[in-house]
Amino acid sequence: MTRHEQHLKVEVLKKEGYWVGLPVDAPGSMSGDTLPQLFAEVEYSKHTCLWVPNAVPVSVEYVAADSAIRAELNAAYAAYMAVPPHLRPRAVSWDHDNDRPLNPTHTGPYTNPEQLRYLEQLQFCEQNGGHAKTDVGAPASAQSARY
Repeated sequence: MTRHEQHLKVEVLKKEGYWVGLPVDAPGSMSGDTLPQLFAEVEYSKHTCLWVPNAVPVSVEYVAADSAIRAELNAAYAAYMAVPPHLRPRAVSWDHDNDRPLNPTHTGPYTNPEQLRYLEQLQFCEQNGGHAKTDVGAPASAQSARY
């Protein structure tokens, strides 16, 4: 960690149908239908949680709240980190009144949606002993419950 780098520790909980990230010793919470969505939400919120400018580097540490999810969390995060930083999905600013991204260049709640679907597929295979999703050929809107 560099002299000016900040560190955010996030405790991860698995709920029924979604994941929750709770910053340790910092305000806020994040959630996602999948771990890759949760990671994208944490990346979007990490500077706000620590009250630091976006120019300050922030490292994130994920800690499983339950040992039963530790392997899944570690595998999903390793896959997320293997994606080049500029291709990693990130949450985008959202216009809640109109239920759309604030920036019209974004069509959904995350940047790089193809990478997000790829990471979600990897997580699904990990959970199901290497078996792929049956809806891989389905339209993107059918693959993500958030859209």
